[in-house]
Amino acid sequence: MLPKISMFLSGMATPENAWSSKDFGHCNRIHIPLSGRAVYVGKSGETIMTTGKLYLFPESDFISFSEIEGEPYLHLFLDFYTTPLLSLDRPLVLDLEEDEELNALAYTYQLTIPGERNASGYHIFYRADRSDSSIYDKNIFDRVCEALIYMVFKKAGDIFYSDERINAALNYISTHYAEDIDNDTLSAQLHIDSSHLIRIFKTTIGVTPHQYITEYRVNKAIQMLSFGEPVKSVCYECGFKTENAFRIAFKKFKNVSPSKYK
Repeated sequence: MLPKISMFLSGMATPENAWSSKDFGHCNRIHIPLSGRAVYVGKSGETIMTTGKLYLFPESDFISFSEIEGEPYLHLFLDFYTTPLLSLDRPLVLDLEEDEELNALAYTYQLTIPGERNASGYHIFYRADRSDSSIYDKNIFDRVCEALIYMVFKKAGDIFYSDERINAALNYISTHYAEDIDNDTLSAQLHIDSSHLIRIFKTTIGVTPHQYITEYRVNKAIQMLSFGEPVKSVCYECGFKTENAFRIAFKKFKNVSPSKYK
């Protein structure tokens, strides 16, 4: 059964100096360098990104990027979410030069990116909530995006959790995070006892259900804040009971306050 995907942002860009996963809403990102080189730093350490590669950055890993001085960096990006979530906790690298099928699809994606370039000619973007059909054929572009994402999944192999109970729990959290969810709620959904739920979460994901839910809410808050929504409304829309609890959780996982993250 194929995972459900939804696109968020996509395009071609030349960044200015440094940027991070904070800047694209903390989601999964397919990243394809076209010219120059850049450095990313995540859980796996520091790596130089080069042309001829496709990088899949999972939403679970906070990534910071920096351009290498003297090498203007042009790249393609495609941001998306999946249900269930990817089991990756660090970037995946695929070799385009060794895979003609994936390389051809990546090139097709580049050719079909809609929108308008800015003055420098190096920034094109698409937003999933955009409906201006005069600029692009959304149906065709969405099909190309989906084909590229599913092709990456196929080439990557086992990047989803194999435990159906974990997938069911994560799916439930992804659609009910704004509600009051606790261990008893999830246990009832999975028809297992609370202690067993905690055990399989810690064994499979490495955190407790409560820790996972809190961080998931913080990541959803980041997406909303990136669209300019006010902190107070984001707090309650993401399932936090008080603004103070929201600030504490945000500080814990992102080391900054919600207002400074906007």
